[in-house]
Amino acid sequence: MLLSKRLFLLILLSSIFFHSTLLAQTNEEGGVEDIEEFIRMAWDEIREAEFSDSLQIEYSNQIFSYFKENKGHENEEFIFSSFVMMWGNTGHAEHLDDLYEMLDDDSPLWNHAINSLGNLYHRNEDLEAEVFIEKLHELEHRLTDPISLSQLMTYLTRHYKREGDNEMVLDYARKMIELNASDWFVDFGLGEIYELESLQIGQYAPELIAETIRGEPVSLEDYSGRFVLLEFWGSWCGPCIPEIPYLKTVHESFEDDQLVVIGIALDRDTETVEAFMEEHEMTWPQILQADMFNGELVNAFNIGGVPAMYLVGPDGTIVTRNLRGEEMVEEVSKLVLDYFD
Repeated sequence: MLLSKRLFLLILLSSIFFHSTLLAQTNEEGGVEDIEEFIRMAWDEIREAEFSDSLQIEYSNQIFSYFKENKGHENEEFIFSSFVMMWGNTGHAEHLDDLYEMLDDDSPLWNHAINSLGNLYHRNEDLEAEVFIEKLHELEHRLTDPISLSQLMTYLTRHYKREGDNEMVLDYARKMIELNASDWFVDFGLGEIYELESLQIGQYAPELIAETIRGEPVSLEDYSGRFVLLEFWGSWCGPCIPEIPYLKTVHESFEDDQLVVIGIALDRDTETVEAFMEEHEMTWPQILQADMFNGELVNAFNIGGVPAMYLVGPDGTIVTRNLRGEEMVEEVSKLVLDYFD
């Protein structure tokens, strides 16, 4: 046992020495290919370690050090987005104040920072998410890069959407459209306005006519008199996986003449979806949206991120939406049982 511990320690130290040596060489040579190789190697190792927090923190510290010493690097967006994404994945905030001081108000790097920093605040128990919202409101009046500013408004739009503050959602949607930084942001703003006008609880759900991945026709009209839970997801989506047991619970708790679950998979091909379904024992029907976020149903329901959920009632109206986990199971169960009691 002692020999094994020593061997493990030797391997660990050798690994750290290898990583440090490679980065030191990159710093010394300053070559784009070297830093790119280092970062790609880091991500490969992180994936193999199932996104180990400690490994991401180790690599993010090294990449951040390189970034500080090489500001203005021709590939700095790639370097920056790599370490700040690792921060977001882990909630690592050791260098957060340094980052705020380093980024100028006109820096396009804010575009790569906002979502990852939002994740950081949510994952770090010592930070309050509301503090980040306050920070964004402060930056809203300072940032000059249109893309970064639009990214900031997108984050605030989603925040106030979760809070149920439709006035703020409408305000930021209109600001994004007026700013016109890119077609994507304009379309996002238009989509939020469309959702406020057409996808609220009590309104009729958009028409859904499609085929499952097995060629079976699906239409909301076919399920008149029943509840239909629509779950938008993707096999590539990490946060979608924890929702599967809860979907199974709902799917197995009711008869088909009371409730049906329909998955809408944002994936490139049927084979990927089928393999994922088999692995996770997902037996409810699935509709493929190979165009991902440009899919017809995705646009009809204004899905800007997954997982996303709509519950359509027996009369075809939207009953509730975007519930997750145990809350989703409890609310859906209550609605179905009250209706069929």
